[in-house]
Amino acid sequence: MMPAFLVVLTFSVTTALNVIYWYHGDEPNPYWESILFCVLAAVWVKLDSERRKIHFPTDWVLFFGAIYFPIYVFYTRGWKGVYTILSLIGLFTCFSMLEYGIESLIYIFVFDGDISELYP
Repeated sequence: MMPAFLVVLTFSVTTALNVIYWYHGDEPNPYWESILFCVLAAVWVKLDSERRKIHFPTDWVLFFGAIYFPIYVFYTRGWKGVYTILSLIGLFTCFSMLEYGIESLIYIFVFDGDISELYP
């Protein structure tokens, strides 16, 4: 339960940060999402490895999350880990679509703009 909450919380924070950056006319910092993902992956690995009573180095996941997190998922779940990775990709896609939807609504109602100007 806790890892699912952490995933949703992480994606919500990155979506909110990107919308705030967009509203103020700035480019979002590309490092926020990767830093938050690595922290999320490290916490997930720490909690899951304690629950499964196996040892997996959390510090490597913290610094190289994009490499070691899929390795951990396949190590602990086998080919069923593909579902975990695909669900994370699906959640990322859903939150990205939510972000673009919020930006479009802000552009239409706050800036009185035409949506075709925002996304040509």
